[in-house]
Amino acid sequence: MAHYRRAGDIPPKRHTQHRSPDGALYREELMGEEGFSSDSSLLYHRGVPSAIVDVRPWESA
Repeated sequence: MAHYRRAGDIPPKRHTQHRSPDGALYREELMGEEGFSSDSSLLYHRGVPSAIVDVRPWESA
């Protein structure tokens, strides 16, 4: 079963328009370990998400 955690102001439904109090549109980014087939996080950004600048192996504990 999926476990969801909310942090901050997020829309009631995923993949919909979400605006800041001043009316600016938040950018949505799906970040996961193995794309759409593994656990992932849906992130909302005030600005355009930056490009990948570093990649390192990650081991789960």
